[in-house]
Amino acid sequence: MDYLERYRYPIIGGIIDGIAAVVIFTIGSWTMILLLILISLAVMAGSF
Repeated sequence: MDYLERYRYPIIGGIIDGIAAVVIFTIGSWTMILLLILISLAVMAGSF
């Protein structure tokens, strides 16, 4: 349990990067970049 608490953020980052890699190879890199931009804009608009 100490291992998971100590390396929590690198593990989460690795999982997110793995999912992002699968999505990029599946739908393409430009579509992924557009999707990330739109999600970022929606988060910023939602925070106001």
